[in-house]
Amino acid sequence: MGSVGFDAAVLPLRARRRKEGWGPFLSYIKGGHDVYRAWEYPDATITVDGTPHTTPQLISTILAVQRYYGYETQVMRTGNDGSLHVRMISGGRGTLVLGAITALCKRLSVGAEQRAQRIVMTSARELPAQVDGEIYRNGTEFTAEIVPGTIRMIY
Repeated sequence: MGSVGFDAAVLPLRARRRKEGWGPFLSYIKGGHDVYRAWEYPDATITVDGTPHTTPQLISTILAVQRYYGYETQVMRTGNDGSLHVRMISGGRGTLVLGAITALCKRLSVGAEQRAQRIVMTSARELPAQVDGEIYRNGTEFTAEIVPGTIRMIY
């Protein structure tokens, strides 16, 4: 489970709030608010099994093999089927607000979901990436592919 973009940018702020004594969910909400105010929406290209998808005003790209993400939020319609599930969320502030509302209802319903064996994402600016809630690295290009039993990030 991982993501590139907004979700990953929130994690360091969430960690700081946790050290200040905030609860896990409220620390994420506060971190999200802080990132929301400053987030720049880069254009990106996400190539899914060789087919490029232009993604203007990228918010996040979520990668998962199962249906559920943090805080028990359903982010994918299906999962555990041997595919990498990719949810590409773009569209700027309005989509971000709608995504936050649907995530609070435990079912993310913004963005396009696809199944893949391999994705390559390139961004117009450097973005943070996280795997299993830990910052992985910052970069402008990320590759993920299915390796039986794992998601392997190649850089």
